[in-house]
Amino acid sequence: MIKREVHYIPSFGHLRYDLLKNIVDNTEYKKLVIDILRQFDDSIADICYTKADDGSYLESIITKNSVNMPFSVYGDGIKKILYILNKLVDAADSTLMIDEIETGLHKKYYDTLFPVVFALANKLNVQLFIATHSIEAIDAILRYGDYENNHDINDPIKVITLKKVDSDKGSNIAARNVTGKYVYENRKVLCV
Repeated sequence: MIKREVHYIPSFGHLRYDLLKNIVDNTEYKKLVIDILRQFDDSIADICYTKADDGSYLESIITKNSVNMPFSVYGDGIKKILYILNKLVDAADSTLMIDEIETGLHKKYYDTLFPVVFALANKLNVQLFIATHSIEAIDAILRYGDYENNHDINDPIKVITLKKVDSDKGSNIAARNVTGKYVYENRKVLCV
């Protein structure tokens, strides 16, 4: 049996994490990350640490017009994307749990970000566990399975649902484990 380390992304971890630590010293990965960020804001030219007046370093974005902008100017979406990309590198050859992947991200970006996350996880041999309450996030994740065209018996997605069940004997949690294809085909019934 191989023991795999488990890494965790809390829903608001992107607000207190060094977002560039795995990126700035790896030229190939930095280029990939910048290409990903450009899908959300095409004015981004580079990301770096910038020395502040007090001697500390700020995480910054350099625009195509050579303007240096601290991350604090950008919304949580950019920070969340960088946080996930950093943690994927940390989790290489192990497991990454992402709690409320939708936090800080606008739903219009799910179809852009999720395929990148899944492909990178596959490349880095990272098993993902993603928790969400967002039906839009679930739909975007299921689109990754490409169930209209994919008839492969190896489903890339497993779905575990948890539900509190109350009875006269107390409360319990009921778990259901199904394939992504099953959820895709029964989406209207399951997500009411």
